Amino acid sequence: MFRLQPTDEEQAKEAAKFAVDHSAGAIWVVEDVVTNFVYSNYLAQEFVKQVQLEMKPSKVLLWTTNREVPFPEAVKALGINWVFFAGSWSNGVILIRQVKEIWKDKPNKPTVLLSASCAHPELLKEGGADMKGAYLIDPMPASQFLKEGFGHWGIRASQLSIDLIQDANDNFEDLSREKGGLWSTLRGFVGVHWVADARNALRTLMEHAVNDPEEHFYYLDGQKYSFKRDGTGTNPAFYMWRVSNDIKFTDIAAVAANNAGE
Repeated sequence: MFRLQPTDEEQAKEAAKFAVDHSAGAIWVVEDVVTNFVYSNYLAQEFVKQVQLEMKPSKVLLWTTNREVPFPEAVKALGINWVFFAGSWSNGVILIRQVKEIWKDKPNKPTVLLSASCAHPELLKEGGADMKGAYLIDPMPASQFLKEGFGHWGIRASQLSIDLIQDANDNFEDLSREKGGLWSTLRGFVGVHWVADARNALRTLMEHAVNDPEEHFYYLDGQKYSFKRDGTGTNPAFYMWRVSNDIKFTDIAAVAANNAGE
């Protein structure tokens, strides 16, 4: 199996790095125990671990679930200036509104960073103006998401499948014999092939790809994809989004460029 998306561990690492690099002094981590508890719990744990590994002034001072909202006075007393939420878009909307309400009497509210599972059009549709300024992390650029939506991964999976099949077909005899042995070789001599020969060819090709990723890789929309022994990519990437004032997902780099132009 080849995995096109980077792992949750990598998501937590990039999210922690982004928060720490952007002056996250006191962090509140909130995990969603209502929707996909396993995902949320693991991501929250990994985020906390990565913040600790950064060895910088940033600290996780509060770690709760979305069913355990602490007293506003207690949260503000901790000096929280960043919130990381691991969970669904619907509960992400609720969290952001809770943050706004807790700090309604303060000019500076904590920065909220939402996990990739919140990158959904419904976040903007249901959240509206409350979502302004929120950050999200996702394994594709916001511009790509606006153009292709979740079909982004289907398009790449389809292209990868086509390329694998084409490569297996181009080198069919050699690849099928490598796994099929003597009987596959004999069938090849008489021009007869079984379904097992095709499976062996594809299996061999994929093994070559993970055993030697420098030699065997694929380009999907100009981006290089290669894979490790466990099927994960050797060049995972996450992108940071921001909800702009006109309630749209925007790439951080694009936001910076627009601000510079103004």
